[in-house]
Amino acid sequence: AEGTAVAADAADGALAALAAALAASEPTDVASVQGEYGAAQDALLQPLLTEAERLVRAGEVAVGQALVTRVESTAQAHRAYPLLFDICALLGDRARLHAHMATDAFQGPAAPGWTQSFAAYAFDRLEAEGKRSDILDMPDQFTGDVAEWLAVPGAAGRRAPLQWLHHLRQLH
Repeated sequence: AEGTAVAADAADGALAALAAALAASEPTDVASVQGEYGAAQDALLQPLLTEAERLVRAGEVAVGQALVTRVESTAQAHRAYPLLFDICALLGDRARLHAHMATDAFQGPAAPGWTQSFAAYAFDRLEAEGKRSDILDMPDQFTGDVAEWLAVPGAAGRRAPLQWLHHLRQLH
């Protein structure tokens, strides 16, 4: 447990340093630094999430849950959308997913080039995983987000059937 706390602290520190580097990046370097930042998020946080799963399976539920909470907090602060989505999926917690979507799931510094909201990321993941019905079954507060996501240029044609179904649901 102490080792995971140290690893979580180290991950926080490393990601904070990369976030600062991203914020200070020259416009020509943003894509490169952002790529490093995203890779570091996964490399530093995914093993902690895996360890939390292992702890829960081993009967150390409180320690595992505390680690999930710590990873989730770090993921929120650093816009680690894949990890946030994975945590919600791991826990089977749709309400948690919706809460992250509603708050855009980040409190970290604004970063150049960061344009996608967590809601849009979640819709992309759900679509990629073949869970289109989950997109259509979003709470009413996401009606506008879903409509906007469905109409994204370049993807609207592929999403036309889903867009039509979404529109029909709004009529009822």
